[in-house]
Amino acid sequence: MTDLLDSMVHAFRTTPRRPAVFDREIREQVGQWWTSSRYPLEEIVEQFDSRDEFVNGSVVLIPLHEQDSPELTGEYLEYRTDDGQPAVWYYEFTRGEMTRIPLEEFAQTYPASRLRFWHPDTVPPQTPSFVYENATPTDIELEPAADEVQSTQDPDDAIFGHLRSFVEIEREAERDKHREMYDRMAPDPYISSTAGIPHLRCEGMEIGEYGQQAVILELHSPDDHDGYAATIDIASTFEVYEGNEVLVDLRDSNEDGFPVEAEVLRIDGKRLELGVYWNRVSPVGPAETVFSSPEDREFCLGHLLNPVPYDRETEAIHSVEETPRKRNLVTGARAPGFNESRSQTIRETRLNAFQQQAAQQAVRAEDIYCIHGPPGTGKTRTLVEVVTALAKEGHRILVTTHSNQAIDNLLVGSSTDEMADQDSLHAYASAGEITVARVGENSTDNIVNQEYVGNDHYQSDVVCATTSGAARFGEDIFDYAVLDEASQASIPSSLIPFSRAERLILAGDHKQLPPYHSSENQDTEAFEISLFEQFLDQYDDGIMTTLRTQYRMNEAISAFPNQLFYDGVLRDGSRNRSWTIGPLSPLVAYDVSGTEGRSPSKSYYNETEAELVRGEVQRLFDTGVTGNQIGIITPYSGQVSKITAALRDVEGPVADIEVDTVDSFQGSERTVIIVSFVRSNETGHSGFLTFPHEGPRRLNVAMTRAKRRLVLIGNFDTLSTLGPDKTPETSSASLYASLQTHLEEHNRFNEHDE
Repeated sequence: MTDLLDSMVHAFRTTPRRPAVFDREIREQVGQWWTSSRYPLEEIVEQFDSRDEFVNGSVVLIPLHEQDSPELTGEYLEYRTDDGQPAVWYYEFTRGEMTRIPLEEFAQTYPASRLRFWHPDTVPPQTPSFVYENATPTDIELEPAADEVQSTQDPDDAIFGHLRSFVEIEREAERDKHREMYDRMAPDPYISSTAGIPHLRCEGMEIGEYGQQAVILELHSPDDHDGYAATIDIASTFEVYEGNEVLVDLRDSNEDGFPVEAEVLRIDGKRLELGVYWNRVSPVGPAETVFSSPEDREFCLGHLLNPVPYDRETEAIHSVEETPRKRNLVTGARAPGFNESRSQTIRETRLNAFQQQAAQQAVRAEDIYCIHGPPGTGKTRTLVEVVTALAKEGHRILVTTHSNQAIDNLLVGSSTDEMADQDSLHAYASAGEITVARVGENSTDNIVNQEYVGNDHYQSDVVCATTSGAARFGEDIFDYAVLDEASQASIPSSLIPFSRAERLILAGDHKQLPPYHSSENQDTEAFEISLFEQFLDQYDDGIMTTLRTQYRMNEAISAFPNQLFYDGVLRDGSRNRSWTIGPLSPLVAYDVSGTEGRSPSKSYYNETEAELVRGEVQRLFDTGVTGNQIGIITPYSGQVSKITAALRDVEGPVADIEVDTVDSFQGSERTVIIVSFVRSNETGHSGFLTFPHEGPRRLNVAMTRAKRRLVLIGNFDTLSTLGPDKTPETSSASLYASLQTHLEEHNRFNEHDE
């Protein structure tokens, strides 16, 4: 208990806290107050009373854990000895005050069961996530060292504890992102940008169905929009749903206590019931007064958190943890199996030798298999052949990726109404060889919406969904799950499709962008590992085939990425190795000493580089290149704006040019790619460009999108300089030094194509 208490101190100090409320929980989940078991409190109180962090005057605060796990809930009970009569207190909304339970009665109540894992004689069923939150993220490995785990705890449990902790960190990061966004913007722009609700009036406060205090807001018509709210349904119009967390503010007012954070408890047409998180409101008084004594005042509501994706990930972690075979595969305790005598009918005429090998090994896998697809090597084509072959054998296949765009690319690719992309599932489905259904209604592709959305999910051979969307299905109802772009999906999200199928085939490139994280902070890199990469670390090449012929780039463009990121194993296809655009060199770099700036949103920009991009685009147009053949990549949204503005002076179809960040370009390609690195300073500060883990991957993505011409624009002195407080191990600045050397050796540095 001592070690557990040490870790709990930090979590209790930094987590929003509130008195325990049992009214709603007892009615919804428990159904009874008294328990058949006794949970004595005396020794538990003694532990917490010995630590100042849990003592408030004469009151001892005792945190509650979840019903069946030692994870903290944020709630606490109060232990008091008023007038020499020990008792435990909790808050009861139905009475509107704290309620007392005499100590002699407490041991056989439901609240006592929510303290049982704190008893010194009790071993929790798993290590709670807060045990790891005191460690810096770079110290956290998926498999913790033996001395980091309690002696009573199975190390494999700690792995799943790490994963649960990661989900909670991501959940809070989502809240923080919206809080920071709200702080930067006025209420109306924020509401507009998050598709929130602008016109609400308060109808007062009520005691909800389960005893909780509820604030009632109702949509109304603004003066100039008669009938605005008459036929509107909040859920369908604004995509605000029960269980969402929201920010509520007064419009045209700066009163204390606002904005407040709340949970949507119930939606009835244009009426909302909200449970305000009073523990997050400071000061509470003014906001509570406004809600309890409503006047003719207008409120607005914006999104704070949709908990559904995080809840789905937590459920998948639990599902895999409780399935011994899958649990052991994730922890490395069980070697993946293969049925070498098993063979599928793969259309080998469509695949090269490496693709054939990957496809055959994938269908022989009894548990898991990884297909490593570097840029342009035909990963999508290989997956389509694997899925089709398995479906024709009578297997049910769940095909997933982390995003709607990626799943639609696998499903229809570049298909048109007149012609199906032969490297897509649509080609086989439209020929009647397989049946396919698409989960969800978030596709922007007309063919997907017309042909596959709405098809029977349980009668189709192949079901396509995002990783989160796959949560709608039961455990192991598919024979195979295929996870494309697997190196971009976090482990918790990858466990969703894994929990829905007997076997898992993963395809991706762990040398490109890792799973998404929202902070420009090197410390977050420890959480970026994907299930794809974790399996490779555990099982080596025995579960992986690398596709080795690239059909995308001119050989001059592929040379450096091949050498630095792929150990020189890639071959250039005969059709593409000599691709060029007229007299223009396929690879050129401009070394620029422009000055970086920072936008109001704290994103970097560089006007000198933006002007060079403008000149390069004009040169391309003059050579006959069209706008939709050009992609401009920059790591900062501030530079996206500067480049977009600079292109207004170009004569040509600039509207067809895509200007975006590195993340948005992964998985795509253009005839020409221009990269603006932005950072330019004398101290060597390059931000996430030179993070040791993420930096090389971002450079790899940026350099492998181009087919016939790649233009690199940046201050190579800044990029290749070891920044302050950095060591060679904590920076990838040396990678940019290697790139500069490569460019100079091939006479491509400072080259100008006039």
